[in-house]
Amino acid sequence: QGAVPAGVGPALAATPAHVSITANDGSRAGAFAAGRAYLRANLTAASLGLAMQPVSQALQEFAEMDGLRSELDRLLAVDAPKRLHMLARWDTVRRYRNAALVCRLPNQDRM
Repeated sequence: QGAVPAGVGPALAATPAHVSITANDGSRAGAFAAGRAYLRANLTAASLGLAMQPVSQALQEFAEMDGLRSELDRLLAVDAPKRLHMLARWDTVRRYRNAALVCRLPNQDRM
């Protein structure tokens, strides 16, 4: 079973809401539909003053993540052939404001 990196568990547990996006199968069309749904959810969240942060590590497709991904599928009741494509946490923009500012600063301003 995959391990949750240090510090990630408490952050996920403290998040007031999460969003997951699944497709009916693992097809490329399902992946694109999930991507479109994620973008719409992100834009809607922003219009409501919410921030959306992807939790993508658990969705990676390599052997070390198989256990964590299986556990997520179980917790979210995603049974084959359905496929979990996106997972994110929602919170108020205020809590993410400092992280967002850091992302927008030019590299020389962060050094």
